[in-house]
Amino acid sequence: MNIDEFLKKAEADDKLANEFKAAASADRLNEFFKSHSIDTTKEDFLKYVQEYARNNTELSDEELDAVAGGNNNVFMLFTAKLFCANH
Repeated sequence: MNIDEFLKKAEADDKLANEFKAAASADRLNEFFKSHSIDTTKEDFLKYVQEYARNNTELSDEELDAVAGGNNNVFMLFTAKLFCANH
């Protein structure tokens, strides 16, 4: 499954979304992706999030830079916004 397929699935599955959030907060995304057969890495997912944020959200340049740099707090804020917007 690719990132887009995963996000669509997570939008419809609260359990999966919560597992993802827990993995992200524990810095265990690579393990999460592998265990769910998601074809990505934390690094590639962060790049995807950065690109998505640039095109689809109103994050400040500072927040975008933090996402690009892998700042976990901003990453969690972004993913929370992403999931909350769809639930």
